[in-house]
Parts: sequence; C-alpha cells; structure tokens
Amino acid sequence: MLNYRRAYAGNTWFFTRATGQRRAILCDDRLRPLLRQTLKIAKERWPFRIDAWVLLPDHLHCILTLPEGDANFSKRWGWIKKEFGKQAGSGPAPCRGLAANAGTGLRLPW
Repeated sequence: MLNYRRAYAGNTWFFTRATGQRRAILCDDRLRPLLRQTLKIAKERWPFRIDAWVLLPDHLHCILTLPEGDANFSKRWGWIKKEFGKQAGSGPAPCRGLAANAGTGLRLPW
C-alpha cells in the first residue's frame, strides 16, 4: 500500500491547478488581475504565504506555506476557485456564458 503524506499544519505545499477543459484563459489581460485580486482577498481571510507562482495559459503551479496550526488548504482553494469562477464567468468573452466553475474554475484533483 502506498504511504501518502497527509496534511500537516504549517507546512509548505506544492499545487498544480488547471482550468476547466484546459482552456487557455489564465494569461488573458482581463482575467489575470481578477485572479490576483481573488488571491489577495483569500490571503486576508485565511493567511498563507505564496513562496513561488508560475502562471501558464491553462494551468498554474504554486508553492504555498500555511501558518502554524493550520492545514486547511482545501478551504482556501475551494474559495479561490469559486470566487475566480464567478468573476471570470460574468464578463465579456472568452468566459461569457460559461458556468462559474465548469468553464473557468480551477479544478481540484480530489
């Protein structure tokens, strides 16, 4: 049986997140600031440190460090993908008419 590493409070984590259907939207001039603003608000609500960030057209890679005593990265990612999807899905093309999380939201692997 595999021995998976579980969530430990205060650790540093590597994440890869892809857009729905791997749409190349993350480097769009309108959506990039929305993602930045969504992350800023998330950091204010649930503190975390961004150690590294790579933004590609259809996915992102990042290294995040959570505060001591906190291992709830799924709450952060759930809120980020929900809010970014709502914002991105409500404007002009390329996201107009897409469901908030289905078309533009960041997929979670679990």
